[in-house]
Amino acid sequence: MNTKRIVTSETVRSAVGHKNVLLVDDDRLALEIGEFYFSECGWDVHKAENVDEAVRIFAWSQIDLVIADFHMPDKSGADLFDLVSKFKTPPAFVFLTTDPTITEIAELKKTHQIDVWQKPLDPQLLYEMIMAVFGSR
Repeated sequence: MNTKRIVTSETVRSAVGHKNVLLVDDDRLALEIGEFYFSECGWDVHKAENVDEAVRIFAWSQIDLVIADFHMPDKSGADLFDLVSKFKTPPAFVFLTTDPTITEIAELKKTHQIDVWQKPLDPQLLYEMIMAVFGSR
């Protein structure tokens, strides 16, 4: 019998420990939902509505994980990835998108081994993906 283990915020908290996550999305509701889920893990959550705000947050906070919407006005998640990837010790980086088949995302995923998560995320899937990201680091 094949039973799938349920991954909860408590599972993530005990397995991964405390982390700082930066959520970058021009959708305020997505930021609030993400804040709720990551706070349940006991993580510190930083939110930015655009790339410029995200860069300012990096100036004063050590970030372990960036989850960025790929499509945003002005600068995209790819622009943020380009900046972050130049850090001495870059954080884990994940793109969120409603269309994971976009050619540019596929290329970034292939060349940089970046995770791409499809919106909307349910909590179980989110927690499983967090475990996968930090299990591979």
